[in-house]
Amino acid sequence: MEPVLDSRQVDLVPFRRPAEPGKCLYITGIPASLPREEKWDQLQRAFSAHGLLYEVYLPTVKPPPPLSVTSDPSPQDRPEYALVKFYSQRAAAVAQKTLNGRLFVSGKALKVQLATRRAPPSLHSPPLHISRCQELANYYLGFNGWSVQIISLLPAPNTGQLG
Repeated sequence: MEPVLDSRQVDLVPFRRPAEPGKCLYITGIPASLPREEKWDQLQRAFSAHGLLYEVYLPTVKPPPPLSVTSDPSPQDRPEYALVKFYSQRAAAVAQKTLNGRLFVSGKALKVQLATRRAPPSLHSPPLHISRCQELANYYLGFNGWSVQIISLLPAPNTGQLG
């Protein structure tokens, strides 16, 4: 079933590692011939246009044994996959709908779908590191330059006494 995207819905983004279903996308068909950094950069740019990303994960692909006598394609021809995790379910749904079959890497269209395999259930996802909290606040609240230091402390204004 296709997710319904309604601009009037509120998307709550907790200051915790995103672990809820619907926030992680599974991208397949990535050409193995591209350097790892270039793949990561292209995915980061394409998906971050739709919302703040928590992670772009490219697994390390192990080469086949040297004396393999199989009809498998060479490691350079074998497509790879990636996982892209958003803080927001809405951003993930919009990115999936917008980029599926329309995102091209080295001339190949990538398949973008919601990831269905989940980590083992836990009662609470761990909190974010302070730098991630600042990144999240800057993105959604529009601030740039949070600080954890007191810069100046001003005395409270004298409001006079009630008489």
